[in-house]
Amino acid sequence: MDHSGRRRADGADPRSQVVGLASLRYVVGVEPLASAPADDVVRWHGPAIQTVADNLG
Repeated sequence: MDHSGRRRADGADPRSQVVGLASLRYVVGVEPLASAPADDVVRWHGPAIQTVADNLG
């Protein structure tokens, strides 16, 4: 939410990042994401998702 109490619409939401990541991995099949072990995907993308989550407030 922004300072007026309205929800932000700029995509800075960890849920949108997770949905996008899942779409690329499982629906579109983008390599190397599609065939990578889950631990690698978490290592690659977890820090960015955590940063967005930490900066929501």
